[in-house]
Amino acid sequence: MPTLQQLMQVIDKFAPWELAESWDNSGLQLGNPERSVHKVMLAVDFNQQVLDEGLTHGVDGYIVHHPFLFKPLKRLNLSTPSGRLAEALIRQGQFLVSAHTNVDKAAGGINHYLAQMLELSHIETLEASMVSSRKIVTFVPTNDCQRLREVMAQAGAGVIGDYTHCSFTVEGNGSFLPGQSAHPAVGSRGRLETVPEIRLEMIAPSSRVSAVIKAIYAHHPYEEPAIDIYPMDQPTRHGLGRIGKLDSPQSLGVFCQRIKRLFHLNSLKMSGDPEKLVRTVAVCSGSGKSLLPQVMAKRADVYVTADLAYHDYLEAQENGLALVDIGHWTSEQVFVDVITDLLKNSFPPEELQIVKCTTIQGDPYRYL
Repeated sequence: MPTLQQLMQVIDKFAPWELAESWDNSGLQLGNPERSVHKVMLAVDFNQQVLDEGLTHGVDGYIVHHPFLFKPLKRLNLSTPSGRLAEALIRQGQFLVSAHTNVDKAAGGINHYLAQMLELSHIETLEASMVSSRKIVTFVPTNDCQRLREVMAQAGAGVIGDYTHCSFTVEGNGSFLPGQSAHPAVGSRGRLETVPEIRLEMIAPSSRVSAVIKAIYAHHPYEEPAIDIYPMDQPTRHGLGRIGKLDSPQSLGVFCQRIKRLFHLNSLKMSGDPEKLVRTVAVCSGSGKSLLPQVMAKRADVYVTADLAYHDYLEAQENGLALVDIGHWTSEQVFVDVITDLLKNSFPPEELQIVKCTTIQGDPYRYL
């Protein structure tokens, strides 16, 4: 059986945790990363109904989209609904993981899944994501370069997309004068030495910098290796929202009826002329109003998202953009299918059982 840490590593490879927005709280909410996991439940939100269903199925824990613990926790009152849920998780020895905005942004995540549901082609990202990373540079004798590159890679450096052990090297000469208390691996005390060296550069996520530095100190042949760290924002293939083309234009009214069937909606909120032909479609899961400028700049015909406000509709109308608000939960319910596919492709069924939550969830409001 995999450990919880291994499950989180699979999610990290698919939707790096560093992608999460600064205000988000994705990741391990509660639990022991070292525990073994045999059965996991997937849901959009975590609440009492989900907990009860999980206990019925005997799951080890839950992976949900929206963070259960969202704001910084100052106190845990066990008489409150959230406190009782946290206490129940601890008593049952269950874990809780949230995979939120990182899965929204992932190259194959929720937004890409929605674009495929709408049968779009020529799919592009609306807003590309950057991740905070570090370029780690050290200087090593030529014969030790390959070994040091390997240990840095094992510590988490040198990953770019689907490639590992990525590095850049330049040959040069290093010079140093060992002091009287030094124990030099090359040369002797009190004598200036010049040694052929390799400048070795590797990228590392901010979260792995400490581990990479520790690996360098443990395996570098020098007593005091020179290490430079450069902060940088690294472009990724991930990002918020998607935009693409329908194979052939269709009226906005027909397009909306198809959306209602796809998402099993009795009604939806929309603006625009139902007779207008649309072909270029933008989509963003959850609250997508922040991407309206990008949607209009790319001259989309219609934008499918949620949580739009009065003035958003006015601005879109003035720019000839049709809007379709399908609801926050509706736009993100595919999270369960996205993570199910990911885990099934990563672990055989005899090692990990996946339970999709069947508790009726949805937006916390309704139309009368």
